[in-house]
Parts: sequence; structure tokens; C-alpha cells
Amino acid sequence: MDFAVRRLTPGAESAPNYHLLDPDGNVLIVADQSVAADLDARHQVRLARPDGRLLATIELPLVENNGASADTADYAIIHEYAVYAILSVHRRKVANGGGQPRTYFTLEVEGERWMALPDAEMAGCYAIHDEVPKGLFGYETHADVDLPPSIGRLCAEDNELAYSASIDPDRLRETGLIILALAYLVDSTR
Repeated sequence: MDFAVRRLTPGAESAPNYHLLDPDGNVLIVADQSVAADLDARHQVRLARPDGRLLATIELPLVENNGASADTADYAIIHEYAVYAILSVHRRKVANGGGQPRTYFTLEVEGERWMALPDAEMAGCYAIHDEVPKGLFGYETHADVDLPPSIGRLCAEDNELAYSASIDPDRLRETGLIILALAYLVDSTR
């Protein structure tokens, strides 16, 4: 199934809201932060149905080290009063110290380990892989890892949508929730 994510920017002082859309353009899930104006001051993202019924929250880590970005940040997705998933943002330094750090994501959900890496074949996309091997951090580059074929993609868009995603909707109990959370974190780490 293809999903789309639309970014809505209500005003200069407000954080963007996001809508997860089905292939027909119907809103499935809404993500918002209405507590404070800047990302570092807010500690939770609400994920709700269009009627406002709360589905889950993303617990944001508190900012430490005087605002310096860490190599790894973990985000808990709370669904039905329990941790449903842990989504981690990793910033890996580029060899030889040049350029911006590479950002990729790992996800532990429903007993599976997934990874979203910048897609070498499609600019602006993250390839989503399942069955991620243990010991991944010992490799110099992800190209050295024998990853399984991707199970989906999350791609930045240049139109009214922020992202498009293709993945089997029955992969998880809450596949749409995970795609919206991933899109939110990809967008907030750019």
C-alpha cells in the first residue's frame, strides 16, 4: 500500500502538523505537537485519528549537552499504555572527517528490527529493511553489510506532500503509525 504524508504549517510560531493519507487521499492519522513552539521544548508528539481519538504518542528525549546533537537519540512510541516501538536516530560521522554526518534510523517493533537508510538508488529516499543484523555498528559503511532487500521506501516529495511511502500495510499491527512516526523524525532531523 502506498501512504502519503502531508506537512501542515499552521503559523510561524507553531510546529508543523502531519497527516498520514491513504491512496485515496483520506486522512488516517494526525501527528501534532501543541505544547510548545520549538522542538527542544516539547517532549511529546500526539498521534491521533482524524476525530481526535488518541492512538499513540512519541516520547521525545530531553535535550542535554547544551543543545549539541548526540550520535544517537531514542524515541519511544507509546501505544495502548505500553511501549509499542523504539525508533532511534543515528548520526554517523563520515570517514576522513569530511561532510555532514549521515543520518539513519533503526526501529524495534513487534519483535522485529528494521532500519531506514538513505537509499543509494533513489535520491531523497530512505530504504526500509527488516531482519537487520546484530553488530551493525562495527561496520565502516552500511555498504559493507549484507542487508536483505528493502521492504519499502520513504521518499521526500517536492509537491504538496512532504513524503510518500510504499510498504505492505499488513507488515505490522500499526504500520501507518510507524510510517508517520518515521516521517516525522526524518523531517525533524533534516
